[in-house]
Amino acid sequence: MTGRLRGVSFDAGNTLLYIAPSVGDAYAEVTRGLGGTASMAELEQWFFEGWERSAPQRGTAGDPLASSASIELAMWRSIAG
Repeated sequence: MTGRLRGVSFDAGNTLLYIAPSVGDAYAEVTRGLGGTASMAELEQWFFEGWERSAPQRGTAGDPLASSASIELAMWRSIAG
C-alpha cells in the first residue's frame, strides 16, 4: 500500500454492535406501559419504515455525513412521525 492512510470507517449496526432487546421489543415495552397495543413486529416495522423515510434529513447536501443537533432532531422527528 502506498500513501498515507486518511481514515477508517466502521459500520456499527449489526456489525460491531447488536441491539438487545430489539428496537421492536424496546418500543413495545414503552407503548404497553402507555396503554398501547401494537405488537413488537408492528413497532419494529414502523421504526424501520420511519428510518428509511428519514434518509433526506440525514447529513447535508454538501456533506452526507454531517451531523448537528438540528440534523439529528429532524431525523428523529421523521422516524417517530
